[in-house]
Amino acid sequence: MQPFIQFVKTYKMLTKISKSKVRTLQSLGYVLLIVFMYGSNTVWASAADSIRYELPETMVTATRVERVDSKLPYAISVVEIDEFAAIEPNSSIEEILRDVPGIMVDNRNNLSQGDRISSRGLGVRAQFGVRGVKVLLDDIPLTTADGQTQLNNVDLSQVGRVEVVRGPVAALYGNASGGLISIKTRSLKDHKFRIAPRMTIGSYGFQRLQLQLSQADSNTRSIFNTYSSNSDGYRRHSYAQQYGVSIFHSRTVSRNLIARVMANVFDGPFMYNPSSLDFSTSKDSPKSVRSYVLKQGAAKKIRQFQIGNVVNYISADSSVYQLTAYVLRRSLLNPIPGRIIDLNRLSGGFRVSRQAVWNNLTYITGLDTEWQDDERIESRNLGLIEDKVGNVKDEAVFSSLRYGERQLYQEENVLGVGVFSSLNIDINPNLSASISTRFDRSGYHVVDRLQIDGDDSGNRHLGQWSRFLGLNYGPHSQLRFYVNYGTSFQNPTTTELSNRVDGKGGFNPDLNAERVNSLELGGGVADIRRNWHVDWSVYRMKMEDMLVPFQTDNADSEETYFRNVGVALNRGIEWIIKYKPTRYFGLQYAYTYSNFEFVDYTLSQVQLSGNRVPGLPPHRMYASAKYYLNSKFYVSIDWEAVSRYYANDYNGPLVNGSDEEYNYFNKDYRRTDLRLSYSLGKGQIFVGINNVFNVRYNGSIVPNAFGNRFFEPAAGRVLFLGLKRN
Repeated sequence: MQPFIQFVKTYKMLTKISKSKVRTLQSLGYVLLIVFMYGSNTVWASAADSIRYELPETMVTATRVERVDSKLPYAISVVEIDEFAAIEPNSSIEEILRDVPGIMVDNRNNLSQGDRISSRGLGVRAQFGVRGVKVLLDDIPLTTADGQTQLNNVDLSQVGRVEVVRGPVAALYGNASGGLISIKTRSLKDHKFRIAPRMTIGSYGFQRLQLQLSQADSNTRSIFNTYSSNSDGYRRHSYAQQYGVSIFHSRTVSRNLIARVMANVFDGPFMYNPSSLDFSTSKDSPKSVRSYVLKQGAAKKIRQFQIGNVVNYISADSSVYQLTAYVLRRSLLNPIPGRIIDLNRLSGGFRVSRQAVWNNLTYITGLDTEWQDDERIESRNLGLIEDKVGNVKDEAVFSSLRYGERQLYQEENVLGVGVFSSLNIDINPNLSASISTRFDRSGYHVVDRLQIDGDDSGNRHLGQWSRFLGLNYGPHSQLRFYVNYGTSFQNPTTTELSNRVDGKGGFNPDLNAERVNSLELGGGVADIRRNWHVDWSVYRMKMEDMLVPFQTDNADSEETYFRNVGVALNRGIEWIIKYKPTRYFGLQYAYTYSNFEFVDYTLSQVQLSGNRVPGLPPHRMYASAKYYLNSKFYVSIDWEAVSRYYANDYNGPLVNGSDEEYNYFNKDYRRTDLRLSYSLGKGQIFVGINNVFNVRYNGSIVPNAFGNRFFEPAAGRVLFLGLKRN
């Protein structure tokens, strides 16, 4: 007991949290210890029993080497989605990642902006899409060369497995300061040609139709999937229409050669953007949209195509070679208040690696190259034709736009090259080590085609070393500890570089990469005979030159700009408890604590040291219960609690301001969801209710928004009903 008390005292000193919170943590720790010690003859079993009862072992590839997760010194979570339990509406990746501690998915209820994903607070400041986290789909990067990820081409209905690494992975993947999300298409059992339709309808005009064609045998797996989705949205001016097609083909050519091909097409003819609201409006009229947003026709039109292939080859000396190549094409038309953005992107990459084993040493070396070519045109937004304001609900919004003078026309190019090496050493049966290092060099080149106020063409070059060292110790088959230290970085994207407060073209010369140093301690304990399992981690992350978004005092624009701040510190705790007393019933509880603060940050001559970084709740809890009544009936209940968090860097009104503090933080909330499913032969009918008790809350915020318009309201009670063929 004494070592645990000393640990809590030490962590109190590191995090500087209040005494009451420390007492709470101590009490919780004592409870957990009592639970662990209960029936100690089970947990600390004999050597003979330990052969039968061990920590759950799952093979993962997220660290670029196939290895058992309990042997790796990382915080790794694996989410498995079997076909029977895949009964979500497939509208947000929150449906998949919500039970992973340390991962926060802000479902913005705004398909134009997409989900915002943060890992240990990194990525929480993304303007749109995903930042700070590397994302792979079937081992093919969705993250482009500048670090931006769009999830439009991920068909959530096809996801069967997700591997999540929280913490520094830059030593393996380069530009990714917060972690990795590796998404895998669902594996299929061997079957002849199959047609599997699916239909889902729900509140606020939601409709999703899907058709899957597939065939699988011992050597070949082929999947063709297509879907269409329509929604009016919870808020006014939230209409959206989306279409998608995906193809996956895997072929075992020989014992030594496996090839996979993936292709997907996404077409979003229109996705309207209701934008954000101030506190009083989000409370009293959450479905509303500001008149200026309506007049400006805020929306997006997206077309995207990606194709890639992965080849795995085992040589005569048992070395494993992996070659990956991919190409992405994306077009975007995006009117926002103040501007109309027209972007055409062509990007891709090539990755090669070699993995070999020598005695107790597994090592992998590799080379990653990625490139990105953008043509960016930005014009002044004069708004919609007057009689169209508030009267269009489809793609007609784009033909009704009035273009003003051209403000930006430039070609942007990014070329990134990274070389890495990683070693995994089994020092003895109980102790292993992982060592990785990588160097990345990114070149940014911009050609100013407008040159109204001079030629702003230029180049930027960013180079960064990343390192990782970790130890994993398993003194018992049902107990393990790990510790790691790593460095990582996050380069600014071309969008962040080109959005300049001075209105000039080219790239912002003052915006630099964000750098992260991380120290982490974690572990796991299990009692397989009683079917419970606990994973936990404690970490400290120091960020220098953190990229922070802000808006200027301009009522006619919602342009978001970025700046580097001095130093920020995030200290946190994560754990997840899983308990499955029978094969038909399971419980799960995940908790995340985050103390994310500015350490050295001066804004408008005001020192903000000690202020919390906006957008990240200090506490988040998630619990779920799943029950299979029999082979046909399934029910699940999910509960989420999120504490209040600040919306701006000042953590309230400006210094000496008279405004009320509640206008500057997002209130805490608790939400309950329900899922029911019943199988009918080869078919399955399912029904779900999100936000069962109709709680009024804001699902996300826009940090540092002008006019205190921080808040993005979430929907109240939402009902959906679906039918599919398994």
